[in-house]
Amino acid sequence: MTETSEITVGQQRRLLLFGDSIAMGLGVRRRKYGQIVADELGYELVDYSHTGWTVSQSKSAYEQSPASGDIALIAHGVTEPILRPHLPLWLPLPRRWRRLGWMDPRPYYSTRARRRLFERVESEVRWRTKNFLGFAFGSYQLASVDQYRDDLAALTHACEQNGAIVVIVGAPDIDDRFFPGSVYEQLRYSRAAEEVAQGKFVAVAGLLDRWSDYLLDHFHPNDQGHESIARLILKRPEILKKAGQNPAPETKEHETRTRET
Repeated sequence: MTETSEITVGQQRRLLLFGDSIAMGLGVRRRKYGQIVADELGYELVDYSHTGWTVSQSKSAYEQSPASGDIALIAHGVTEPILRPHLPLWLPLPRRWRRLGWMDPRPYYSTRARRRLFERVESEVRWRTKNFLGFAFGSYQLASVDQYRDDLAALTHACEQNGAIVVIVGAPDIDDRFFPGSVYEQLRYSRAAEEVAQGKFVAVAGLLDRWSDYLLDHFHPNDQGHESIARLILKRPEILKKAGQNPAPETKEHETRTRET
């Protein structure tokens, strides 16, 4: 966990941020969406996001080092639903490929021509190999949808106990070409998140521009994507109300999408 500054609780309002590499801002050159929201509201950002973390790990981190806050953004349901191939130990794979996420396509490449070529070729080989191994040996998930729902509810409750209004941020788009089967799984986990959120849910998938709002892996949002996510969050009436602003009336388009999801 990192904090933007050391201040006495009560002197400045706080925004708590939970999530994985997307919330952490992997590949972002300017500001991740959590920082944009905090800056727009004039809040201090208390950042619990961490690359590759599930909601269970965020819950454990928060239990070990709890912080009070006014608003909490929980952006999980991204890492958990992805289908990952079983990798038998006898397979002659590079050791680094066995690390979490290291067979996924690269989100960006080096600016140096020779290294960029190598990275492009390796990225193509590893995600295609990952997809084949998933077909050949089956796949697994980091957490079942039931475990995800329970841990998400527990983290939500813990943040509320410490004074925060909790808004759950949905997963962004994901390309079925690079992550076969994960689009449907992500939808299942998203529905579980909406159950826990009880209306305080920010849908992201389908509301960003494919794929101009994303990095090359069609999974991690780029700077423009993070700005778009921040705008979606800042439109939420509970966010505006907490910040002392008047929420704008919801449009019919938003109401229709809410009923559909």
